[in-house]
Parts: sequence; structure tokens; C-alpha cells
Amino acid sequence: MNKILFSILLSLFCVLISTVSGSQELRILGYLERARVGTGDLILVAKLDTGADVSSLGYRKLTRFKKNGVRWVRFTVRDESRRDHKFELPIIGTSKIRRRGGKGSLKRPIVEIQLCVGGISVLTPVNLANRTRFSTKLLIGRSFLHRRALVDSSRALKTELTCPGGKISK
Repeated sequence: MNKILFSILLSLFCVLISTVSGSQELRILGYLERARVGTGDLILVAKLDTGADVSSLGYRKLTRFKKNGVRWVRFTVRDESRRDHKFELPIIGTSKIRRRGGKGSLKRPIVEIQLCVGGISVLTPVNLANRTRFSTKLLIGRSFLHRRALVDSSRALKTELTCPGGKISK
């Protein structure tokens, strides 16, 4: 009996050690971080949300259109300096968001866009939403964070924004 119990405890210890050592490769980010959106110079403060499946980007103007039979979207995002940044991307899907109180649902277009936070740069799906009533224009969800970063809710804006191609300052 003691040998069985010892074997079980040793196995659990090995699993714990491998989990901890594997997680050391993950970046630790705060719940708020600066993020570069796209490959240009758009920098936004983002909220990192482990409860959200997909990231969400707030837009000012949005137009849907077809290009060579493919659905596209043209949209504008305003940065903290009140400068507008224009994007034109193909729609890769649609997310259905349930409204509070069971009052129907919203359909949001999903595009793929490059996001860079804390040295992690990923082409990731992002739904486009009217985020005027939210404190941040960018919400980063699990599709970006998974196997790349841990979120420390006691930290905010502590990570240097470095992206491939050099350091981005702002």
C-alpha cells in the first residue's frame, strides 16, 4: 500500500514540476497593456481578458463590401491622440454576441489582424465592435493569449512594447 501511495505522489509531483517548468516560457502580462494593432503605428491600451474567446477591436466607421466575390470590411480606429487609422480586411467569419437581458443578439464581423503585446506578435482573429461605452478600444482574448502569456491582474502597463522590427515607443 505504501509503495502505491508513494508512486501516486511521485507521479503527481512530476506532473506539477513539468507544468511549472513549461509555464516559465509564458510571458507575464498585466491586465492592461499597450498593444500595436496591425503593422502600422496604431498603439492602443488593451484590456487582457481571459474570459473572452476572441479579441475585440472598437471601430468608428465600418463599411461592408464585396471584393472579387469575397466579403470585406473597411473600418477606422481612433487612437488616444485622436488620430484615425484606416483598415481594409477580408471578413473571415461572424461572431454572434448575446445581448444582456435576452434581447436578441448582435452579429459582428471577424477579421484577422496582427496584434503585438509585450513582445508577442500574432496574426489573430478579432471581432469588430462598437466599443464606445467601454474604457478600452481593444480587448485581447484567449485566442491571442493561449500558450503565449499569463495575465497578472495586479499589474497594469508594466510591460515594454517591443515588436518584431524594433521597439515601439509611446
